[in-house]
Amino acid sequence: MTQFVRGWIGRNRDYYLDLAEFDALNRGIVDFSEWAQIVVEKGVEGLPPYIKEVMGDELLAANPLRSIALPPDADKRNINYIELGTQNLALLRIAIHYDRDSAVGFVSRVIREHFQRNWDKVYASQVAAEDYKNWKFRKEQ
Repeated sequence: MTQFVRGWIGRNRDYYLDLAEFDALNRGIVDFSEWAQIVVEKGVEGLPPYIKEVMGDELLAANPLRSIALPPDADKRNINYIELGTQNLALLRIAIHYDRDSAVGFVSRVIREHFQRNWDKVYASQVAAEDYKNWKFRKEQ
């Protein structure tokens, strides 16, 4: 899970940095390091309230996970341990806040997106290879 989250944030870092700046400015925080310190040490809950109502911004509509949905019967469990660097932690916290999902739901959708994007190229052959009758020399294919 940690690697999936790191990869997701890495691939979408510009979006989440823009989201962090958007959040900070809407709360009247102009020093990004002040915003980051609060988010890392106290969580999003430690941030001051918005100075104006945040609605309908194009940035919020551009959420890269907006099209990834979990099946309705997905079994949700708690996330006990994800180790991230300081900036990734801050970006994950603000991503979850604006995504309007729980940490479990957000990370589950990141993992689902990873498998959807990589299934044919990375995983399908590994699953098929569980049956050695599917094995062939490369020249036979």
